Amino acid sequence: MVLGTQVSVSVDAPPNLAQLAQIEEQRDTQGMFPIMLTEAGLVLASSNAAATAQDIAAALRAAEKLIAARADSGTERDHLQRYLAEIHHTGSGQFDTLPPDLFFPADTPQRRVETVILPGGLTGEFALSWKARAAPGTGWLMDCERQIVTRIDTLERRSREVWTMAPI
Repeated sequence: MVLGTQVSVSVDAPPNLAQLAQIEEQRDTQGMFPIMLTEAGLVLASSNAAATAQDIAAALRAAEKLIAARADSGTERDHLQRYLAEIHHTGSGQFDTLPPDLFFPADTPQRRVETVILPGGLTGEFALSWKARAAPGTGWLMDCERQIVTRIDTLERRSREVWTMAPI
């Protein structure tokens, strides 16, 4: 079982998103603990269970349906920005999940890409990537990065999360 406490957080966001950045910086992460591990050190259970590729695909298909059901008016650029926000919001829930090899990383970067079909023949892309490094000689997590990139046409949104484990 892993017990833990977040010791710091910082959100880098443009000034017009300062209020959202402040909310994220103040978000309590204690709900993820305790985390149960298998004998091999893989995440077995936590309040945030690991998502599967099927979970991501299902969430994005749901976003497609919501977008298709809307009868929005406005410019094409407005449509694209709303679509991008909806898809990114849907996929960003993946930050609430823990990779199974979080504490003993396999040192193999992972990447999942899903195509999103939008009204009017538009397509978009949702990409989730995870890379982690183990501390030399221990196998324990040293640092990791999880990134979500959502693209439609020339528009792109990125969310990035970085973890570092070190003795305190």
